[in-house]
Order: sequence, then structure tokens, then C-alpha cells
Amino acid sequence: MKSFLIVLLFTPSAFATSFNVTPGLWEIHSTVEVDGKKYDPQAEMKKAMANIPEAQKKQMMEMMKSMNKENDVISSLTMNNLCITNEMLKDGSLLKTDKKDKCDFKIKTHTSTKLVGDFKCKDGAKGSVDWTGVNSKSYKGVIDATDARGKRAKINYQSKFINSKCG
Repeated sequence: MKSFLIVLLFTPSAFATSFNVTPGLWEIHSTVEVDGKKYDPQAEMKKAMANIPEAQKKQMMEMMKSMNKENDVISSLTMNNLCITNEMLKDGSLLKTDKKDKCDFKIKTHTSTKLVGDFKCKDGAKGSVDWTGVNSKSYKGVIDATDARGKRAKINYQSKFINSKCG
């Protein structure tokens, strides 16, 4: 299941140069359904954080911010905010979290407002991605995937632009 989660933010750099995304701070909300069971990663994180002492909570938040800067897929599923820079849009690093190229991605449709494609990972995970740019300040998408063991997952997410400054 891990490989198809990597695809959540993985596409070639061509996508980043033409998809209608504004650089800056974005709020992302995702829901995940695995084998028919739905859960909300952000709600789960808030619930877990509620029982953690303040010092540990601060330490965890700093660690997650650091992961977010590296575009780690786990932080993307659990964090509410993502900083998108011009550089990330130009070189595609915004969307490519799979540094070891474990998954191949084939684009079927690629416009300023739509990206549809399929992916296949070396570990056997595979699926499809459908991203829609609502406008330059909002995009949404669905990832439908199956891991190497046959476990199915569907990830729905909505993103909205917050501010041109991330810090």
C-alpha cells in the first residue's frame, strides 16, 4: 500500500509547468478509503495529538513541518498545509516524492485544468490519478489504487490556496 501513497504527489515535471497552480501556502484536506473503510487522516491526527503533552506535541509538529518541506507523502496526508514554491512548480519536485523512481506514471490527459493518468510501481501497486484544477486557487483529485497484495484504496482530496507567503 505504501507505493501507491507515494503517487499521491508524483507526476512528471511537465504537469507542474502547465497545471494551473499558484505558488504559496495551500490548505489540503484528504479522505482515504481502504477496502471500503473510510477515514480522515487530519481528524485522526488531531485526535492523536489531543492526548500528547505540549512539549511532545510541539516536537511532533516541527518534525512534520520538516517532512512537509521535503514533500513527504505521509505529511501530505496528515498535514493541513503545504508550501508550494515557484522552484517546486518548475522542476516538478512539488509532485515527485518518489526519489528512487519506484513508480512509472503515464499521463493520459494533460491540460491547464486536468490531469489524468495511470501509475504502476515496481512492487506491484498500480492505479489511476485524476486531478482537476477548479481555478488557480483551488484543485481537487482522486487516486484509485491497488497495492501489491490487492488492497484497494481511494484517496479524495481538495486543496485551496491560502496565501502567497508560506512562512
